[in-house]
Amino acid sequence: RISISPKHFHHLDTMVHTSLLYAAAAILSARSAAAGAPTNMVFLPGLGCPHTYNPVATLAGCSAIARTLGIRYNGRRNDLSDNGKPRACFIDAVKSVARVGTNYGAADSFLCTRAQYVQQELGVDACPADYSPINRGRRCQSASNVLGLTYDNVRNGNDYPSAAAVCFVSNLNRDGTHTEFSRTSVNSNHFGRAAWICEWDKPTTTSPTASPSASPITKNPTAAPVETRPRQKRPAATVTTAATTTTTTTALRKGPLFVRQDRGLDLCPAGFQPIRNTKECAEASAALGLDHDDWYDGDDEPGEVKVCFVTNVDENQVLDNLVFPSTTRINSAHWDAAAWICKQSQYYVNQPGSGTCPGRTTRIADEKRCREATNALGVRYNKRRDGRDGTGSAHCILKKDGEYQSGSVNNDQGADDSIICRYP
Repeated sequence: RISISPKHFHHLDTMVHTSLLYAAAAILSARSAAAGAPTNMVFLPGLGCPHTYNPVATLAGCSAIARTLGIRYNGRRNDLSDNGKPRACFIDAVKSVARVGTNYGAADSFLCTRAQYVQQELGVDACPADYSPINRGRRCQSASNVLGLTYDNVRNGNDYPSAAAVCFVSNLNRDGTHTEFSRTSVNSNHFGRAAWICEWDKPTTTSPTASPSASPITKNPTAAPVETRPRQKRPAATVTTAATTTTTTTALRKGPLFVRQDRGLDLCPAGFQPIRNTKECAEASAALGLDHDDWYDGDDEPGEVKVCFVTNVDENQVLDNLVFPSTTRINSAHWDAAAWICKQSQYYVNQPGSGTCPGRTTRIADEKRCREATNALGVRYNKRRDGRDGTGSAHCILKKDGEYQSGSVNNDQGADDSIICRYP
């Protein structure tokens, strides 16, 4: 894999920046077959992503790929305004930084990543290199959803037994575009107007084929062996108990010491708090059996809280089942498929609308302790909300503050507000 260290860019002018980036793009795009197709690529200005690659459209994805390729990512230059063009991660030809936006031009270069699912060319009874046929209905349906195709399980079967039963899309135009009658299914009757739907497999050899072998277009499909990737089941809850852990973190009470939150939730479960430093992140990762990589530590989304999280968690909470491996780091760019790693906390966030602290937990009623609690929980403290605007006792309250939550000391708890309590 070719990478360029960001420090090499910092002392060069814009013209040299751009030349280096374009040189890297050309080298990456022209890799030999023996080197294998890379997971991430930079493409020359004016070129889109090729058949088996997709543009990167998420903030977290752009940050991760830029780091992988050694290119500086600048989240402050993101421009997500709607101008009719799709959102993409690209290298700004003027500033020579990677960012996400819709305002790219002919001189800018796209950052692309391997597509998880692809539609093969019309009538080719094979998958591109590093891709496998799909022979399960549910996987075919998932691929169809990603590719914007309509899946029809009624058409599943083995109507032409001498051929392989695979996922394919039928009733295509001669140029491979879809018609109103195009449907996907798993069957063996994929004839001339059909195209296989294939799923990406990470290469297991050092010299994969660089491009798909051409297959003649025939009236009837020929039998072909079908390789499938092992199916992963959702793992059991990932927790480490205070009784079994060997890390240096001290347990505050009985029960799990570390937990992995569900993906996409920028908060910790009740009774837990975010991990804010690399040492504890590494300890928690080891306890939960996760790979920790502090090379990705940083503040790639300034303004977001920097926490320990694991990347690339799929919709079923399964790790290492997406394009990139699942690793932990301390960063502020926790988007989309990220899941926070949390540790036992001395603070407990109660259910919204509940005005009492449960069990052995106690009320927090002063600003200093409320600030300590919100800082530990990774949320902002908003002093402007402090006061006695309601009735009854004041609490350390979490309220919606624009897109985020903020803490304050007040007695104006609403039905959607939670109070922060403290373990003794």
